[in-house]
Amino acid sequence: MPTGGWHVVAARYPQFVPDRDRDDQLIAQQIDYYRARAREFDPSHHHPTPDLVEPLSAFRPRGRVVEIACGTGIWTAEILRHPVQDLLCIDAAPEMLEIHAARIDDARVRRERHDLFRWEPREAFDAAVFAFWLSHVPPSRSAEFWGVLRRAIAPRGRVFFIDDDHRAEPTEQLITGSSAPIVRRTLADGSEHVVIKSFHEPRRLASQLSALGWTSEVRSVGSRFLWGIARPSAISGARSDAHEPGGVLNGSTSGDERGEDVLLALGRGPRERAAEVPDSHANCLAAARRRAAHSRRTSAHRDTGTAEGGGSCTFRRASWADWAGSGEEGRRACRDLVV
Repeated sequence: MPTGGWHVVAARYPQFVPDRDRDDQLIAQQIDYYRARAREFDPSHHHPTPDLVEPLSAFRPRGRVVEIACGTGIWTAEILRHPVQDLLCIDAAPEMLEIHAARIDDARVRRERHDLFRWEPREAFDAAVFAFWLSHVPPSRSAEFWGVLRRAIAPRGRVFFIDDDHRAEPTEQLITGSSAPIVRRTLADGSEHVVIKSFHEPRRLASQLSALGWTSEVRSVGSRFLWGIARPSAISGARSDAHEPGGVLNGSTSGDERGEDVLLALGRGPRERAAEVPDSHANCLAAARRRAAHSRRTSAHRDTGTAEGGGSCTFRRASWADWAGSGEEGRRACRDLVV
């Protein structure tokens, strides 16, 4: 569709004045675009690469999972590499779901068509995953969308997402004069369309999620992408303002609970610790458990514990994951743990 009175620019977005009726029109146009793009979607979509697959593998979706905006199934195949018992794949474009059904033949998969801004979950999931979808949520619907996610996941449920970040902005034709950030896209047949596209900066996105009651870790990766892990703060036991860049799931819980949260953020349950957590990590978790008792007796912001086998570990009450053991081995353990 033509851009009409809108003006294509190559500058950063201005502030937008929310207009729900106008956003509804943009959402409908966005759905029409992806329906029209379905047959040429795969060649133009960013396929899984190691820098994006690795954080998904660390997250390790398991149990009952919902994939939001599943598209043609490019990322569904990656999700199914993990111990998923049931995977509900939802998308607004029937043409996308048709290709998805031809590509993904797995008894664990169910498909449903939903306008994702009208979807109301009827069941609870252990995890929600979406790739290159969050940037298509208009700012005026962000709180509403994350509210739906909160209702969709079970207690201790988790969210994982991948998307473009702020560095991808120069690759698009930005348009001003709308109620939401939009870009112009042209398909192979020459037709022009407008699509909602927000380019999130990781720190700012994490701050926004914190304000919405989510504890998160959001990081840039590669040349233009980001990945994120989130969990409702009330479930993780963290304060809604507890995010601090560099930590996985920050909060005010005890050291033992924090260690559990980090493992869960990476997709590892307590039964899997012995097999999957390297000795250096286990030593630091043991130090965290010893610190838990100490944290109940002190209000100090920083405490120092001793890892098994020697070496000191410094903890911060606001960010259990943001510490470094003495020596290079301890620092490597920290870097690995917060991947």
